[in-house]
Amino acid sequence: MRTKIFIYFIVLLLATKNFAEISISASVDKNVISLDEYVTLQVVVSGETTNVPQPNVPQLQDFQIYSSGRSQSISIINGRVSTSVTFNYILSPRRVGEFEIPPISVEYKGKIYQTEPIKIKVEKSVPKQQNMPQQSIYSTKKRDIFVETTVDKRTAYVNEQITLTFRFYTRINLLSQPQYTPPDTAGFITEDLPPQRNYYTIIDGQRYYVSEIKTALFPVSVGKFVIGPATVRCTIEDFDIDDFFSDSFFRRFFSSGREVVLKSEPIEIKVLSLPEPQPELFSGNVGKYTISVSVDKQKIEQNESTFLNIKISGIGNIKSLTFSKSLIETFLGKNFVIYDPITSFDIKKENYVVKGSKTFKVPISVSSAGRFVIPEIKFIYFNPQTKQYETTSSTPIVLEVIPSTKYQIAKPVVSKQQQISLEDIRYLKTFYKVKSKNRSLGFYIALQFLPFICWIGVVGYKKYEEKKLKNYHKYRFTNAYKNVKRKLKNIYKSKNVIEELYNIISEYLADKMNITKEAVSTQEINKFFYGKIDTNVYNDLISLWDEINYYKFAPSKIDLNELNVIEQVRKITNVLQRLEYELQKKY
Repeated sequence: MRTKIFIYFIVLLLATKNFAEISISASVDKNVISLDEYVTLQVVVSGETTNVPQPNVPQLQDFQIYSSGRSQSISIINGRVSTSVTFNYILSPRRVGEFEIPPISVEYKGKIYQTEPIKIKVEKSVPKQQNMPQQSIYSTKKRDIFVETTVDKRTAYVNEQITLTFRFYTRINLLSQPQYTPPDTAGFITEDLPPQRNYYTIIDGQRYYVSEIKTALFPVSVGKFVIGPATVRCTIEDFDIDDFFSDSFFRRFFSSGREVVLKSEPIEIKVLSLPEPQPELFSGNVGKYTISVSVDKQKIEQNESTFLNIKISGIGNIKSLTFSKSLIETFLGKNFVIYDPITSFDIKKENYVVKGSKTFKVPISVSSAGRFVIPEIKFIYFNPQTKQYETTSSTPIVLEVIPSTKYQIAKPVVSKQQQISLEDIRYLKTFYKVKSKNRSLGFYIALQFLPFICWIGVVGYKKYEEKKLKNYHKYRFTNAYKNVKRKLKNIYKSKNVIEELYNIISEYLADKMNITKEAVSTQEINKFFYGKIDTNVYNDLISLWDEINYYKFAPSKIDLNELNVIEQVRKITNVLQRLEYELQKKY
C-alpha cells in the first residue's frame, strides 16, 4: 500500500512539473525565395505563466533580420492561467545559396528550451525595368548615385495609412557604409514596414543597385503637413580621368574618396477631416474591420467574473483602435458589472500594409442568478476606400448565472492589534510627576521669540499652500514621478503587491492627466498621450497598463513567484522613466 502511494506521489510530482513547463516552436512561411524577396519567421513561446521570456534569436550572417511585432493571447481554464506569445521576424537574404536558421532558444527557470533548425534556399532574382524616378535633389555628373522619396497618396483622411517609400540608387562603389537619416514626420504616427528591400533595376539602360525602405504614416490631425527630406551621407569614389584609366583596376588604384550628402525633396500632405455628421457611437476608428465577441465561460456563479472578449480585426492602425468601457456599458446595460478592458494586439505587415487584430478582454460579472443575454455589439468605423461610415456587428451570447455556493456573510472580528490597543488604553497612566530643571536666562529670552518664529513659519507655509493650490495641476504633474519612485522603493513591504502596483501606476497617470485615480482608463491614456509622445513609449505604456489591469482583475489568483516583483518594478521604472523624458521634451 505504501509503495503504491509513493509511486502515485512521484507520478503526480512529475506530472505537475511537466505541466508547468513552457514550449517553444519556430516556423517560416516559405522555404524557397528569391534574393529580392523575404521570409516571415514566427517564434511561439507558451506555457502556464504570465511572464513569458523573450526568445534568443542567434545572429544570422546570411540574412538581415527585423522584428515586426509580437502578439499575445491569455487563456484561463479551471483557474489556470496560460499565455502564448508569438514573436514575428522578417528575414531579408544577403546572398544566394542554401542556408540554415540555427535553433532558437529560450531560458525558463534555469532550463533551456530550443527549436529545430530551419533550412531556407535563396535563388537569383530577375532584374526589373522601370521608368526614371522623378523625385531627387542630388546626383553626380553621370547620375551615378541619387535618392528619392515617394508616397502612395498626397491626400488622406485622419488616421488613414500613407505609405512612404525611400530609395537609394547607386551604380558606383561606396567607400563607406551609408548613414541614413529618416525624414521628419511631425504630425504622423509611424510604423516601420520591414523588410528593407535590396535589388537591381534598369533605368535608361543603366543598371542600379537599389536599397528601399518603407514606412507607414498615420496622420493624427487635420491640416497640411510636410514630410521633410530624407538624408543619406556616404563616401564615394572620386575619379574622372580619360576612358583608358576608367578601367575598374585603375579606378580602385588611383581613386580617392569624396563624401557626399544626398537629400530627397520634401513632400506636402493634405489631411482631411472625417465627414459630418458622424454616427452616434463612432469613436474615431479608421480602416476596414470586422468584430467577433466571445466569453471565456458561458456558465458562472453570482459575482464570479469572466472575460468578455471583443476582437476587432482588419486593416488600419491597429494599435490606436478604441472600444471604451462606457461604450461597452451602453451595449450590455445595467445587469452587468463591467471593469476596464485589458487590451492585446496582433499586428502583421504583409505587402507593406498594417493589419491584424486588437482584443479587448473585459472582466464582467453578474450579481443575481438567471439567464442573461449579451446583446449584439456594434463597431462603427470610417472606411477611407468607400468614404463611408460602416458598421460590423457580433452575434448575441447567452450567459447562465447560477446561485453562488461561496457567498457568506462576514462576521465582525476584533484583530489582535485592536486588542493590544484596547489593553494599552486600559493601562494608560493618568499622573506624571514633573521634574524641575534649572534653566538659564538665555533660554527664557529665546523663548520670547518663539511665537514670532512660529508666525513666520505659518505665513510661509500658507503662501506655499496658496501657490500650490493656484496651479495644482502643475504641482501634481511635476511631483508625480518623484512620488512614484518613492512608493516603488517600499513596494516589497506591501502585503498586497498587485493592488499596490495598480494604485501606484493609477495615481501617477492621474497626476499627469489631472484626473482622479478612479477615472484612469485606456481611453483616457489614449486621449492624453496618443500622438504626443514617441510611438514605442506609448505602446509600452499601454502594454504596462493592460498588464497591471490583468493582474488586478484576473479571476484566478496570481502567484507572486510567477509575477516576479523585482522584474515588474524594473519594467515599470523603465517605462515611466522613458515617459518622463518624453513629457519633459513636450512640456
